[in-house]
Amino acid sequence: MIATLGQVVQGEVEVRSPAVWVIGQVVRLRERLEAQRVTAALQPRQEVV
Repeated sequence: MIATLGQVVQGEVEVRSPAVWVIGQVVRLRERLEAQRVTAALQPRQEVV
């Protein structure tokens, strides 16, 4: 069964332990990627010669 995170949050689908672990990993990865994106945006760009 495939469910969206919204369905899980709203309690529309039953979630078992492995799924909770995977969701946690996805959330952490998204947060880490967003932090990297912000850090990269704040870095001065170097010109390629």
